[in-house]
Amino acid sequence: MYSSGYSNDPVMANFQQYGFKAVIAKPYDVVELSKVLKEVLAAPELDSETEKACLC
Repeated sequence: MYSSGYSNDPVMANFQQYGFKAVIAKPYDVVELSKVLKEVLAAPELDSETEKACLC
């Protein structure tokens, strides 16, 4: 998960290319952070070579 307060941050726009599963823009509150964390933790891992879900 990646977080930034800069709207022009290239990682925010292309977070998956940098290896992140999600982004959250600053400032954020606890409810918003909780939602993104739940999504990230519930998502299956991807094998970086095949981009298929794996049970890593």
